[in-house]
Amino acid sequence: MNQIFRNDLKKYPPLNNLELLELFHKYKDENDNSAYEKLINHNLRLVVHYANQYSFLVKDILTIDDLIAEGNIGLIEAIKNFDISKNVKFSYYASFWIKKYMIELIKMQDVNTFQSDEIEIIEEEVEDNSDIKLKLKKALNHLKKNEQIAVMYYFGFGGDSLTLEEIGEEMNLSKQRVGQIITKAKEKLKALIKL
Repeated sequence: MNQIFRNDLKKYPPLNNLELLELFHKYKDENDNSAYEKLINHNLRLVVHYANQYSFLVKDILTIDDLIAEGNIGLIEAIKNFDISKNVKFSYYASFWIKKYMIELIKMQDVNTFQSDEIEIIEEEVEDNSDIKLKLKKALNHLKKNEQIAVMYYFGFGGDSLTLEEIGEEMNLSKQRVGQIITKAKEKLKALIKL
Protein backbone atom coordinates (compact mmCIF):
# COMPACT_ATOMS: atom_id res chain seq x y z
CA MET A 1 0.00 0.00 0.00
CA ASN A 2 1.66 3.19 -1.14
CA GLN A 3 2.18 6.30 0.97
CA ILE A 4 -0.18 8.41 -1.13
CA PHE A 5 -3.04 6.02 -0.35
CA ARG A 6 -2.11 6.03 3.35
CA ASN A 7 -2.19 9.81 3.37
CA ASP A 8 -5.56 9.83 1.62
CA LEU A 9 -6.99 7.59 4.32
CA LYS A 10 -6.10 10.17 6.96
CA LYS A 11 -8.34 12.67 5.19
CA TYR A 12 -11.40 10.48 5.77
CA PRO A 13 -11.91 9.55 9.44
CA PRO A 14 -14.59 7.01 10.42
CA LEU A 15 -18.15 8.33 10.52
CA ASN A 16 -20.57 7.98 13.40
CA ASN A 17 -24.00 6.42 12.90
CA LEU A 18 -25.80 9.73 12.43
CA GLU A 19 -23.33 10.86 9.78
CA LEU A 20 -23.65 7.54 7.98
CA LEU A 21 -27.44 7.68 7.99
CA GLU A 22 -27.45 11.24 6.67
CA LEU A 23 -25.16 10.29 3.79
CA PHE A 24 -27.20 7.17 3.00
CA HIS A 25 -30.41 9.22 2.89
CA LYS A 26 -28.80 11.68 0.50
CA TYR A 27 -27.47 8.89 -1.68
CA LYS A 28 -30.57 6.66 -1.66
CA ASP A 29 -33.30 9.33 -1.64
CA GLU A 30 -31.68 12.17 -3.59
CA ASN A 31 -29.22 10.21 -5.75
CA ASP A 32 -26.48 12.48 -4.38
CA ASN A 33 -23.20 11.40 -5.99
CA SER A 34 -21.17 13.41 -3.51
CA ALA A 35 -22.70 11.45 -0.63
CA TYR A 36 -21.94 8.22 -2.48
CA GLU A 37 -18.27 9.15 -2.83
CA LYS A 38 -18.07 10.14 0.84
CA LEU A 39 -19.52 6.78 1.87
CA ILE A 40 -16.80 5.06 -0.10
CA ASN A 41 -13.92 7.25 1.07
CA HIS A 42 -14.85 7.21 4.74
CA ASN A 43 -15.16 3.42 4.79
CA LEU A 44 -11.92 2.57 2.97
CA ARG A 45 -10.30 1.92 6.35
CA LEU A 46 -12.56 -1.10 6.68
CA VAL A 47 -11.26 -2.47 3.38
CA VAL A 48 -7.65 -1.92 4.45
CA HIS A 49 -8.35 -3.58 7.79
CA TYR A 50 -9.49 -6.85 6.17
CA ALA A 51 -6.82 -6.68 3.48
CA ASN A 52 -4.24 -6.59 6.26
CA GLN A 53 -5.86 -9.61 7.92
CA TYR A 54 -5.74 -11.71 4.76
CA SER A 55 -2.42 -10.46 3.41
CA PHE A 56 -0.28 -12.52 5.78
CA LEU A 57 -1.88 -15.69 4.42
CA VAL A 58 -1.46 -14.91 0.73
CA LYS A 59 1.49 -12.52 0.62
CA ASP A 60 3.48 -14.74 -1.75
CA ILE A 61 0.66 -14.74 -4.33
CA LEU A 62 -1.30 -11.50 -3.96
CA THR A 63 -0.25 -8.03 -2.88
CA ILE A 64 -2.16 -6.05 -0.30
CA ASP A 65 -3.07 -3.65 -3.13
CA ASP A 66 -4.73 -6.56 -4.98
CA LEU A 67 -6.84 -7.31 -1.91
CA ILE A 68 -7.71 -3.65 -1.37
CA ALA A 69 -8.80 -3.23 -5.00
CA GLU A 70 -11.11 -6.23 -4.76
CA GLY A 71 -12.33 -5.22 -1.32
CA ASN A 72 -13.26 -1.81 -2.70
CA ILE A 73 -15.62 -3.51 -5.15
CA GLY A 74 -17.20 -5.31 -2.21
CA LEU A 75 -17.55 -2.01 -0.35
CA ILE A 76 -19.32 -0.44 -3.34
CA GLU A 77 -21.71 -3.40 -3.51
CA ALA A 78 -22.39 -3.03 0.21
CA ILE A 79 -23.21 0.67 -0.19
CA LYS A 80 -25.53 -0.01 -3.13
CA ASN A 81 -27.36 -2.85 -1.36
CA PHE A 82 -27.50 -1.52 2.20
CA ASP A 83 -31.02 -1.11 3.52
CA ILE A 84 -31.09 1.74 6.01
CA SER A 85 -34.49 0.63 7.29
CA LYS A 86 -32.93 -2.50 8.78
CA ASN A 87 -31.40 -2.36 12.23
CA VAL A 88 -27.98 -3.49 11.00
CA LYS A 89 -24.67 -1.76 11.60
CA PHE A 90 -23.19 -0.77 8.24
CA SER A 91 -19.64 -1.82 9.14
CA TYR A 92 -20.92 -5.33 9.93
CA TYR A 93 -22.88 -5.50 6.69
CA ALA A 94 -20.01 -4.10 4.62
CA SER A 95 -17.49 -6.51 6.14
CA PHE A 96 -19.42 -9.43 4.63
CA TRP A 97 -19.23 -7.98 1.11
CA ILE A 98 -15.61 -6.89 1.45
CA LYS A 99 -14.46 -10.31 2.66
CA LYS A 100 -16.62 -12.06 0.05
CA TYR A 101 -14.87 -10.29 -2.82
CA MET A 102 -11.42 -10.75 -1.34
CA ILE A 103 -12.00 -14.45 -0.84
CA GLU A 104 -13.33 -14.89 -4.38
CA LEU A 105 -10.13 -13.29 -5.66
CA ILE A 106 -8.03 -15.62 -3.53
CA LYS A 107 -9.94 -18.67 -4.75
CA MET A 108 -9.30 -17.65 -8.37
CA GLN A 109 -5.57 -18.14 -7.83
CA ASP A 110 -3.87 -21.51 -8.15
CA VAL A 111 -5.02 -23.20 -4.95
CA ASN A 112 -2.03 -25.51 -5.08
CA THR A 113 0.13 -22.57 -4.10
CA PHE A 114 -1.64 -22.28 -0.77
CA GLN A 115 -1.47 -24.48 2.29
CA SER A 116 -4.69 -26.48 2.66
CA ASP A 117 -5.26 -25.07 6.13
CA GLU A 118 -5.03 -21.54 4.77
CA ILE A 119 -7.69 -22.17 2.12
CA GLU A 120 -9.99 -23.77 4.68
CA ILE A 121 -9.58 -20.85 7.06
CA ILE A 122 -10.17 -18.19 4.41
CA GLU A 123 -13.21 -19.87 2.85
CA GLU A 124 -14.98 -20.55 6.10
CA GLU A 125 -14.66 -17.06 7.54
CA VAL A 126 -17.33 -15.57 5.25
CA GLU A 127 -19.98 -18.03 6.45
CA ASP A 128 -18.81 -18.52 10.00
CA ASN A 129 -15.60 -17.23 11.50
CA SER A 130 -15.71 -19.60 14.51
CA ASP A 131 -13.27 -22.08 12.93
CA ILE A 132 -10.58 -19.54 12.19
CA LYS A 133 -10.94 -18.17 15.69
CA LEU A 134 -10.66 -21.64 17.18
CA LYS A 135 -7.41 -22.29 15.31
CA LEU A 136 -6.07 -18.88 16.24
CA LYS A 137 -6.98 -19.33 19.89
CA LYS A 138 -4.96 -22.53 20.02
CA ALA A 139 -2.01 -20.78 18.41
CA LEU A 140 -2.27 -17.80 20.77
CA ASN A 141 -0.72 -19.82 23.57
CA HIS A 142 2.59 -19.65 21.71
CA LEU A 143 2.60 -15.83 21.60
CA LYS A 144 3.85 -13.30 24.12
CA LYS A 145 1.22 -11.67 26.35
CA ASN A 146 1.14 -8.33 24.50
CA GLU A 147 0.94 -10.19 21.17
CA GLN A 148 -1.98 -12.26 22.45
CA ILE A 149 -3.90 -9.17 23.53
CA ALA A 150 -3.25 -7.28 20.29
CA VAL A 151 -4.25 -10.25 18.12
CA MET A 152 -7.42 -10.88 20.13
CA TYR A 153 -8.48 -7.28 19.59
CA TYR A 154 -7.42 -7.38 15.92
CA PHE A 155 -9.42 -10.51 15.05
CA GLY A 156 -12.38 -9.55 17.23
CA PHE A 157 -12.40 -12.21 19.94
CA GLY A 158 -15.37 -11.43 22.16
CA GLY A 159 -16.66 -8.63 19.93
CA ASP A 160 -15.98 -6.53 16.85
CA SER A 161 -12.43 -6.45 15.49
CA LEU A 162 -10.62 -3.20 16.24
CA THR A 163 -8.40 -0.99 14.10
CA LEU A 164 -4.75 -0.45 15.00
CA GLU A 165 -5.61 2.96 16.41
CA GLU A 166 -8.38 1.54 18.61
CA ILE A 167 -6.12 -1.26 19.82
CA GLY A 168 -3.48 1.31 20.67
CA GLU A 169 -5.99 3.19 22.81
CA GLU A 170 -6.95 -0.01 24.64
CA MET A 171 -3.32 -1.04 25.24
CA ASN A 172 -1.98 2.48 25.82
CA LEU A 173 0.42 2.10 22.89
CA SER A 174 1.00 4.06 19.69
CA LYS A 175 -0.66 2.90 16.48
CA GLN A 176 2.79 2.23 15.03
CA ARG A 177 3.83 0.06 17.97
CA VAL A 178 0.62 -1.96 17.74
CA GLY A 179 1.30 -2.48 14.03
CA GLN A 180 4.76 -3.83 14.82
CA ILE A 181 3.41 -6.20 17.46
CA ILE A 182 0.67 -7.55 15.17
CA THR A 183 3.03 -7.95 12.21
CA LYS A 184 5.38 -10.05 14.33
CA ALA A 185 2.48 -12.04 15.79
CA LYS A 186 1.05 -12.72 12.31
CA GLU A 187 4.32 -14.28 11.18
CA LYS A 188 4.27 -16.58 14.20
CA LEU A 189 0.61 -17.45 13.67
CA LYS A 190 1.14 -18.21 10.00
CA ALA A 191 3.86 -20.69 10.88
CA LEU A 192 1.77 -22.26 13.66
CA ILE A 193 -1.39 -22.61 11.57
CA LYS A 194 0.56 -24.43 8.88
CA LEU A 195 1.60 -27.12 11.35
